[in-house]
Amino acid sequence: MKHNLGSRAAFALIGLLTLALAAGAARLPAPFSAVVKTPTQHDRWYWEKTGQVVWEASADRPFVALTFDDGPDPAGTPRVLEILAAYGARATFFQIGSKVRQHPQLARQVAEAGHEIGNHTLSHAYLWGATELRIRREIEGAREAIEDVAGVGTTLFRPPGGSYTDPIVRTAERLGYTVVLWSWTEDPRDWTTTSAEVIKKRVLDSAAPGKIIVLHDGGGDRTQMLRALPEIVAGLIDKGLRLVTVSELLRR
Repeated sequence: MKHNLGSRAAFALIGLLTLALAAGAARLPAPFSAVVKTPTQHDRWYWEKTGQVVWEASADRPFVALTFDDGPDPAGTPRVLEILAAYGARATFFQIGSKVRQHPQLARQVAEAGHEIGNHTLSHAYLWGATELRIRREIEGAREAIEDVAGVGTTLFRPPGGSYTDPIVRTAERLGYTVVLWSWTEDPRDWTTTSAEVIKKRVLDSAAPGKIIVLHDGGGDRTQMLRALPEIVAGLIDKGLRLVTVSELLRR
């Protein structure tokens, strides 16, 4: 009988200690986790209310933002810069850190031309299901490369593939970033073998104030996009839209 009472007391004491430790841990600030977790997926409406993820801006001004992913790339970036300069247009380039280090002069040219540079991870990693530690390394690696090479800071982050799980968004926020995706009607899928005419039509048919358009200046054959781009820029201007950076678009 004494043995049973002693055992029960020991178990009770262990239980109390466990609860106390858990309560204390809950009060500690959460570090970046290296544990793989099942990604939580809140929907667009949840994230738009928080302002941490952006798909488009208010339509109260005739502004639109052209964005280019996956550069810098010698096959696409120089021609994109030429076209934008010809029309006096500004854009936002979401650059991959490893490519920034591979093509430093192109990264600097983008910044020197007055365009905005955003963070597109260090290695174009698809981060769905990634640990917070890996997400952090990808974002910080790209940030360091862009700062070292182009000499500019970054505040906008676009995850490859448009993934916006809780760990991705929360980690980006803690690193000082707003996650920027694109308007659902403004993805012309130029990374496929789509023709220049189709790319142009997909962009211009839905173009309107506040929209964020996604195109690609790197990551593959961008011949059709480059053929379409002059007519896209001219068409947007003909619609009375001013091409600005994402930060300008979001500024109130």
